[in-house]
Amino acid sequence: MRELTICDFELVSGAVGPPGAVVGAVTGAATYIGGAMATGQGDVAGLTASAVAGGAAGFLLGPAGMGVAQTTAATILGAEVGFYSGMMGGQAQSAINAAGTNYGGTNYN
Repeated sequence: MRELTICDFELVSGAVGPPGAVVGAVTGAATYIGGAMATGQGDVAGLTASAVAGGAAGFLLGPAGMGVAQTTAATILGAEVGFYSGMMGGQAQSAINAAGTNYGGTNYN
């Protein structure tokens, strides 16, 4: 093992932290909203659960050394990707249901 210099510290980032939690929570909520808009189904409990799960994942997996600009950019990008991913998933689910494969509430299961 070797000791880190000041220059090495500038390259080191990661660990847990609030910036990652913010990015994760916004991404989780945006993904849920996108899916709910596409399927027409959604509730506050699901939105809250998605935001909390995303925040917990972001806190544990997200970088702690991000600056304000990096956190803002990651939040915007995460929200955009999450929203449109949720919309695509919701549209796929709606298409499958519209094809006559939704037997929920019947005795055909």
